[in-house]
Order: sequence, then structure tokens, then C-alpha cells
Amino acid sequence: MPPTKDELTAAFWDRYEALGRQPKYSEMRPPAARYNFNEYRRAFGSWANFLKTVGMRSLSDIRRKDPVSKEDLTEAFWQTFRELGRQPTSTEMHRMLGDHKFKRYRVLFGNWSGFLATVNLKAWVHAKESKSAISKKKKKLNNGKA
Repeated sequence: MPPTKDELTAAFWDRYEALGRQPKYSEMRPPAARYNFNEYRRAFGSWANFLKTVGMRSLSDIRRKDPVSKEDLTEAFWQTFRELGRQPTSTEMHRMLGDHKFKRYRVLFGNWSGFLATVNLKAWVHAKESKSAISKKKKKLNNGKA
């Protein structure tokens, strides 16, 4: 007997909690997930339809509707910098942003080191910086604007 929509939804949220982010359809298969993503397609018509049902968006919707700009990525970096009290690693940024948005660093800046060069940092630097140092770097990046 195929799983009910409620069972599929509960399994999705279990997987969401285990990953700490929205699972991709390819991550929705046993043994990691209770049900294969094909069960979701049978019950909801498509993975995208299921995601809409639970109030989420598919990666293709996000890419199409929410292009991530250099400014968005830079702000995410500085926000994470402030939260950690130090320069975040590429791994930490990837974990925070998710796969799609993190890949935009490579698309827009060439690679992680290329991004760091635009904010006047180096990949190996992990020293704590004061808020004034962060502010100065942000001003320089934004051509003198706060």
C-alpha cells in the first residue's frame, strides 16, 4: 500500500531536520529517507508540487525567480563573519547558504578565493577582526558608502 500524503510530508520534515536544510529530491531515498522521491511524485504529481504543498520552493523556482547578486553574497558573507566573530570558511558558507547559492560565488567571482580578494581578504586568514575593521572593508567594497 502506498504511503499517504501525510506520511510523506512527515517523512520529508524528518529528513529536513536531519539535514538542517531543505532536502533535494535526490536525497529522498532509502535508507536515509523513509520513502523514495518517486512516492512523492506519485502522490503529488511532481517534486515541485509537493514542495509547494509544504510551503517550499523547488531549486528551479529559486533559480528562476531569485537570482543571487554579488551584493547578496557579499552581505551573507559579512553577516556570517559578524556571527562567527571571524572570517567564515567556504565550508561554513556552503552550509549556511546551501548548494545553489554557494555555487553563485564561483559563477560571479570565479571561485571562493576570487570572492575573498574582492573583499580584501585571503582564504587562509582566520583572525578575529573588530567591527570597525569590518566596516572599513565594507565601505571599501561599496566604494566608500556605509
